[in-house]
Amino acid sequence: MTDSSSQPSAATSASGSGNIRLDFLEGIRGVAALCVVIQHLSSHQLFGLTEMRLKTPTFFQTIWPPMRFGVYGLDVFIALSGYCLMLPVARTSDYLLRGGAWEYIKRRAHRILPAYYAALILTLAFFYIAIPMMNDWAPVWYLALNENEALFGFDPESVIAHLFLLHNLKQEWNMQYNGPMWSLAIEWQIYFLLPGMLLPMWRRFRNFAFLPLAFLVSLLPHYLLPEDTNFDWAKPWFLGLFATGMAGALIGFAELPWIIRLRDRTPWLIIIAALMGIWRLRWPEIPHAGVSDIWQRDLFAGVITTCLLIHCARSVSQSQDRKTSLIVRFFESRVLLFIGSFSYSIYLIHYPILHKIAIVLLRQHLTAMAFCVWLWLISLSLILILAYLFYLTFERPFLKTRKPHNDLNN
Repeated sequence: MTDSSSQPSAATSASGSGNIRLDFLEGIRGVAALCVVIQHLSSHQLFGLTEMRLKTPTFFQTIWPPMRFGVYGLDVFIALSGYCLMLPVARTSDYLLRGGAWEYIKRRAHRILPAYYAALILTLAFFYIAIPMMNDWAPVWYLALNENEALFGFDPESVIAHLFLLHNLKQEWNMQYNGPMWSLAIEWQIYFLLPGMLLPMWRRFRNFAFLPLAFLVSLLPHYLLPEDTNFDWAKPWFLGLFATGMAGALIGFAELPWIIRLRDRTPWLIIIAALMGIWRLRWPEIPHAGVSDIWQRDLFAGVITTCLLIHCARSVSQSQDRKTSLIVRFFESRVLLFIGSFSYSIYLIHYPILHKIAIVLLRQHLTAMAFCVWLWLISLSLILILAYLFYLTFERPFLKTRKPHNDLNN
């Protein structure tokens, strides 16, 4: 997961009803993190069985298709990031970042960089230790997962690019060492565009003109550059998903009359259902990374996520008169809130752990069913345990102490 949080837990409702808790945001992070992990786990399962020339057990064939939708978990995180970072701005009358742009960047750096650098160092150490034992297995199926031979060598230029979060600028670096880290680079770069481009447009025009601008700018490489140099591997259109999340925060909490009408009169759940229906009819299969319309699928996922966020916030703001919706109660379950609290750590370290477990199990010459069962049980257990310990060591010390549920800028 890219870090999607300023760790907001509450907001003042647009109707002036006081403070409301947005704990469901943590639950959504938890669900998205699990989706990403399960999707990667399913991929390792498939390639591991292929390597052993074994047929996937019937049960796992049944659960395989929905598991692959975890590929869209990252879209959820990006839209959620724009939503969370825009929340404190949406509550102000002048729509300014607290402390200015420089303080905002420092808060972002303090939030994501310590854990990122810790995960990067541990990953490099992991591969230094693990590469010798991978020789028998990895060149076939691990490369099939990553499509990057450079994973098996340390490239000084790539390491430097990772240190400066520029590794998404070159395809050979993008998935190197720890594949999911590629998204941290694009999100870090997007952070600078919030105060530099998106927010000034909102303050100037007081409409959503920044949305088409974000998509226009981010899709220019896709349509203007040759396929092998168009940066599709880095998904620059995530800027559009981020801007979509920003718009969701404004719809949920800005007090402009036209936005209040839009928020209160729009059937958000019906829109979500319609979008999901169109999506399934248009794209019944999960795409491979190189399909030309991947940005359109990501856009659908981002818009659906944003509509969900607006619905949940609206449900919470109206909960004084009635119970919150079942959707909100699901995302506010204790298990999801707990997992969401360290979802960033899960995202950062799950892939090397999963890779090492898969290799160890491959060397045991297990049956297909035994391989699948042990891969799922051991991987999920160890990932959650080790990610929580990583969170306690490298992430939580850099989080500001939570104040009562009225501070969106933790």
